[in-house]
Amino acid sequence: MRSTCRSRLVVPVLLALLWACAGSAAAQWSVEIYTGSSSTLPTTLELRQEGHPDTVITGVRYETRPWNHFESLALLTENYYMVRAGYLTPLSPVQDTRLGVELEVLHDKAYYRSGHDPGGVVQHFELSDGVVYVLANASLVHPVARDDAFPRGRVQVVGRVGAGPVITKPASTIRGEGLGHDIHGTWTGYEVAGFGGQAAAQVRVFLTPWLTTGMETKFSYADVTQRIAGGTSRTTLPSVHLTFGLGVVH
Repeated sequence: MRSTCRSRLVVPVLLALLWACAGSAAAQWSVEIYTGSSSTLPTTLELRQEGHPDTVITGVRYETRPWNHFESLALLTENYYMVRAGYLTPLSPVQDTRLGVELEVLHDKAYYRSGHDPGGVVQHFELSDGVVYVLANASLVHPVARDDAFPRGRVQVVGRVGAGPVITKPASTIRGEGLGHDIHGTWTGYEVAGFGGQAAAQVRVFLTPWLTTGMETKFSYADVTQRIAGGTSRTTLPSVHLTFGLGVVH
């Protein structure tokens, strides 16, 4: 209940911050689309299933398979990507370092690969149609090598932190009982599963005064609970990401 209340506050607070920043004559807006991959550290998977004792599987390893179904790219359901939009406003009259507020959607994935499961309880478990972070970010942007041709700097160094609700779409077979396989690759079956956050560092390089390319590394963490046949599963996802892509800064 507490995480649900927090998640309901994220978007209104972010919109208010964006409105405030947009009111500044010196403000800048940005839009970025990135792809990449993630690596999840060993974690646990807790299973509660009717008619069976609660089970905790330790040493769980997930894999991302970031472009496993490239033909589904147009549907944005089965591939790894990130979309982010935000506003920047100067912290001082010299307009060097800027403060930003952003809305970010990070579409991560998790396929169960292995774990300490001597009973063979898990035949299949995936969040491959998305571990979707909806994040309200705060960022600091510092320009490097500013000149008349590139007033925002030829390079920008960015640090950001963010938090928000996490949406998952599970498909699993636990103790021979399946759930979610019949709606794989569709827009149905998503559920608000928990809360997550990130800390990230990014380098943006301006190809033109407004078009950027860049790379970002981030650490994310989510604690999510979703349905399985006859019960629920809970897992944590401590993940390291490396992403790259294009953006527009105006």
